[in-house]
Amino acid sequence: MLPIFKTSNTKNITIDLDTEGMPPEKVRLIKTTVAELTKTLSAENEKSFFNHSAEFMRLCACIIQKSQFVQEQEALSSIPFNEQAIEYSIDVLQEHLEKQKVVHYDN
Repeated sequence: MLPIFKTSNTKNITIDLDTEGMPPEKVRLIKTTVAELTKTLSAENEKSFFNHSAEFMRLCACIIQKSQFVQEQEALSSIPFNEQAIEYSIDVLQEHLEKQKVVHYDN
């Protein structure tokens, strides 16, 4: 199931995610990441902005590490897919930053 975004007004967004079969740890990780995203976007001072940004990025790395793909591959392969995916993501982000082409999604 794909995430479904609903906007009832300009102040709220409801996201429906199918978490069937996910352990409680992954559900908490999703909730924590969304909360940290919100804190990052609404930070009002430099310290808060940097702290929440760093925590949000750490949680994104945690999501990659806890993904179903990585967990399935650990039993089949010695390739550290989680580390490689994180390194690849950082490399791509660095390229975008260097080219000043960080993608903006603005409707």
